[in-house]
Amino acid sequence: MGGRGLNATWPLSTATALCGVLAVARLAAAEQVVLEPAEDNTIFDEGALSNGRGTGLFAGVTGGGDIRRALLAFGVAGAIPAGSTITDAQLSLRVTRSISGNQPMTVHRLLADWGEGASNSTVMGGSMGADAAPGDATWTFRLFDTTMWANEGGDFVATASATQQVGNSGSATWGSNATMVADVQIWLDTPAGDFGWIVIGDESARPTSKRFGSSEAGSANRPKLTIHFDPPAGLPTATPTVTPSASPTRTASPTVTVAAPSATAAATATATAESTTTATAVASTPTVTSRAAATATVTATLTVSPEAPTATDTPTRTPLACIGDCDQSGSVNINDLVRGVSIALGNQPIDACPAFDPSGSGTVEINELIAGVSNALNGCPA
Repeated sequence: MGGRGLNATWPLSTATALCGVLAVARLAAAEQVVLEPAEDNTIFDEGALSNGRGTGLFAGVTGGGDIRRALLAFGVAGAIPAGSTITDAQLSLRVTRSISGNQPMTVHRLLADWGEGASNSTVMGGSMGADAAPGDATWTFRLFDTTMWANEGGDFVATASATQQVGNSGSATWGSNATMVADVQIWLDTPAGDFGWIVIGDESARPTSKRFGSSEAGSANRPKLTIHFDPPAGLPTATPTVTPSASPTRTASPTVTVAAPSATAAATATATAESTTTATAVASTPTVTSRAAATATVTATLTVSPEAPTATDTPTRTPLACIGDCDQSGSVNINDLVRGVSIALGNQPIDACPAFDPSGSGTVEINELIAGVSNALNGCPA
């Protein structure tokens, strides 16, 4: 954008709108992936209990004073290209049972590997736990019964990555914030250190416990980690093939002209990748390995719809009635503004919206963006 900074004398409404457009444009340009856990489990402070294959995850303190903590890991490196930059990360859990009302719950980044074995608790909705199976995480063992936690109850960063008030029903979402984004970036850059998060309730009172759906629950109740990321520069993308439905023709005339096609050309490229991996491992001397994402779905859609061209041997530029009005509808909407910002950032060519380049410089400059935002706020000039 010509290397120009934002002018502090802009009207507040214009500056606010432009900042909003920039934020929307960045999010729209990023890729998104939604992951379900590669593994999850609950640890119980009563002893060698676990719930690796149960449909519930538990966190908080029961009415009887027993503590539960939930463990989740997502296999980030198996779903996002190496070298990507994480821009947004949100963890969502679905409450499936609770009588404790609104309670604060924190997520902390785990510092050691742990396991999901074949244990499956069905008593009291799973809240009582089941005898740990080989490879399960328990309060004492991170891999039952061969490798112990350095600290009973799990090895994790003391400072919470995020805190959320959790009610008796519905979904609870942690993030996005800078710490959660940093956690996911660590897991992407160092897959061998991807041990996920531990969910901890208020352990100073009772009852505070909640049951959440686990990866074995129905699809609507499973944990979800939603990540936005910017792929590394030069990453190959799907290339659409554009086939015009009609070919331009030339006519003999003192002035050579090109007749506009009778239909527009369009191309759509869609790529979807999905993988599902479930692993159970037991070893006398465990080796930390990168987890594969249990379920990863990435979808990208690109549509190219060029307008019918009209050209002469000596083309002239038609003055624009309204800067930023990409579709010449007589007004500037949010989609027009996002397209203008995308062109200014170099993500789209100027041909995507010539209405943002009245100067004919071949780029969208900051003053042209300002004019577009002003037209969106105040209407196009008569």
